[in-house]
Amino acid sequence: MIIHFIAAFSLLSHVVSPVKHSLKLIFIESSGVQDFVGVLWADETELVHCNTNLNKAEPKPNWLKEFMKSNQEHNDLYTQECLHSQHFFKDTLNVLRRSCSQTEGVHTLQRMYGCEWDNETEEVKGFDRYGYDGEDLMEFNQETQTWLISTPCASIVKHKLDNQQIRIADINHYLTNVCSKWLKKYLDYGKYFLQRTGKFPSHNAVLGKQYLQGLFLSFQMKGIKEYICKTQSCSLLRYNALFRSL
Repeated sequence: MIIHFIAAFSLLSHVVSPVKHSLKLIFIESSGVQDFVGVLWADETELVHCNTNLNKAEPKPNWLKEFMKSNQEHNDLYTQECLHSQHFFKDTLNVLRRSCSQTEGVHTLQRMYGCEWDNETEEVKGFDRYGYDGEDLMEFNQETQTWLISTPCASIVKHKLDNQQIRIADINHYLTNVCSKWLKKYLDYGKYFLQRTGKFPSHNAVLGKQYLQGLFLSFQMKGIKEYICKTQSCSLLRYNALFRSL
């Protein structure tokens, strides 16, 4: 219990030494194999989960459930993103199959977006990336407010997203202003919960780099292996993997 408390406190607190914290929302769907799944991570802790069987985003840690009682806008945004992304992913998978001249087989679309915050320099870096079949697909450029593609197959999707000016403004606002602000709130409230209750949060926390016995889907983006989708709905892909943070 003492070891668990120290590990969790270290993860959720603002330590003296320079530390980079991250908040990232990851969506994934595989045609004909894997239903849509979304997971929100703060550092290496799972905060929110959604899938095709839920009509809303579901907070996982008890402290986050308590936090969202008085901060409903957080859950509203994640629910909105999950519902929007479910429809977008199904449509986009069909578009990509046609654009890439693929008629058969299983194809996987992933999105990972959020921010990284340096608690010493206060520098914030936002990111929004898509992957397709284990390869980079496209990335949002905050300077030009456009999507940069990594393959010609993504041209149709890029054109569609580039013309959604309201959506682009929302993405940029979230990456620039909202993401780091909410990340700091989660870190502070998580620490407060531990100090007040003296209890290790009852959720699926991943404390440091370790081998996880679970169910994962992986994809390669920016040279980093992301292992996600640690849920019961990933039962078709079973293997153990080393979790690597962004």
